[in-house]
Amino acid sequence: MLTVSSLLEKGYFPKELPPPFTTAKFAEVMTKHAQSLPGNFGTPPSARLTMYNLARPGTLRRTLGIPNPVVYYNLCLEVKNNWKDIESQLKRSTLAGVTATKPGGNGRAVISSHLDKFTSLRATSRASARYLLKADISRFYPSIYTHSIPWAVHGKLIAKANRNKKKKDALYGDALDKWARKCQDDQTMGLPIGPDTSFILSELVLAAVDETLSTKVKKLKGFRHVDDYELCFNTMSGAQKALATLQEGLTQFELALNPVKTRIYELPLPLEKPWANELRTFDFRNAGESDLVRFFDRAFVLMKENPDESVLSYAIARTNSIIIGEDIWELFENLVLHCMHVEPNTTRPALEQFLRYKDKDYSINLALLSDVLNNQIRYHAPLGHSSEVAWALWALIEFKCVIRVTTVKIVTDLDDPLAALLALDAEQRGLLRSKLDLSRWASCKRKSELYGANWLLSYEGNLKGWLPSKGTSDYVNEDERFAAMKKLGVTFYNPNATIDFTPLPQTDVSELSGVQYESDDDDVDI
Repeated sequence: MLTVSSLLEKGYFPKELPPPFTTAKFAEVMTKHAQSLPGNFGTPPSARLTMYNLARPGTLRRTLGIPNPVVYYNLCLEVKNNWKDIESQLKRSTLAGVTATKPGGNGRAVISSHLDKFTSLRATSRASARYLLKADISRFYPSIYTHSIPWAVHGKLIAKANRNKKKKDALYGDALDKWARKCQDDQTMGLPIGPDTSFILSELVLAAVDETLSTKVKKLKGFRHVDDYELCFNTMSGAQKALATLQEGLTQFELALNPVKTRIYELPLPLEKPWANELRTFDFRNAGESDLVRFFDRAFVLMKENPDESVLSYAIARTNSIIIGEDIWELFENLVLHCMHVEPNTTRPALEQFLRYKDKDYSINLALLSDVLNNQIRYHAPLGHSSEVAWALWALIEFKCVIRVTTVKIVTDLDDPLAALLALDAEQRGLLRSKLDLSRWASCKRKSELYGANWLLSYEGNLKGWLPSKGTSDYVNEDERFAAMKKLGVTFYNPNATIDFTPLPQTDVSELSGVQYESDDDDVDI
């Protein structure tokens, strides 16, 4: 059963943020003290999203959105209070499904029911088919019209007729629409990428599309994962009819297919991505120098052949299953650092490897690591690349590396609240070669910014004492909602958090050099 606590703890912040950014305390406090919140907690103003520019393979980018906590809490309440009806609507789709996860654990609050089943689903649906329709919805989350949520749930005519009803008579689809808009400054176009609520709301819309498609195309075989369809047919004409029907259904909700990624293929086709299969089955004979060179050389070639795939991230994660001996540690370290330098979305799996071996007292080349990380910040900060800067700053903090003068200046000039918090944290630890210019963030030290795009920096900077108020007034205490959270100890930044990594076996590593063992190398999205 879905809970508000789960949505707040596991379904709020995007999973791609560095470890210090957490909602665990927020979930705990809001669950325990819901009854003692101020009366106006349920009537907050509309708020702006905090944007996070995420690195993806190649030149691709994705902008994630972090909603304001007060508004997001109310959206989660609405989802939870109507979960039975929402579940019923989601079951209209025979192509996809949403599963609420069990409490605890490190996963998300809700996941696709098809997760980890794609290979078997493809085999089943293709068994008696000759043609495959692969379809992708163009700019899916940014294109969702929030008013289409009640259209999908209640029908367009009923939803439009009831839109202006008083709260007690309002349809729950309208309430979801309302809070979705309030999360993004009352904009009706788009849902923020990252929160699990966006996944749930988008599934409500596509469940209606799937139902129409299944009704008009008999004996439909295949599945949908988020905005990607894989449908199988015996004839080309059947696939073409389904394509036209799908586009027609999407148009009813003001969505459209991506013509570049939508195509009909003649089967057979591989069930898995060939590059991932090759790396997964690579034979490390003794995990020696020649094996490492062969493996990474092959990974570099596959990256060039598949520039929009997470080849290098997967390659680094694949090495979780072997033990690197100290005699080749320097080679391995250099190869992983090179991956970080040329493909920034490899930073997390790379840091995980360094932490695993640091835990076993391997010597990390901190000078070289610092050089790579400082260079990453200097290159990516002027481009507004949030994730590269944030992860590099966190890594410098985690490994206690000095942040150079030019790097400090560039970070100060960057309009990014997450990078600012990390820089402020680094300053408290004495890791900066020069002082931060706090005047750059003076505009965040006011009550109105608690509902602006810099709400995270505004609130957390005040809470930690890193951006204190001027004079005797306290801008956070002036807002009843945020003052209540502050009093209850809500924090969204834990300076002591780190990556959860799989430790090496509790044995003398020198005895295990070259050994392969069971390890989960599928944490990287492929």
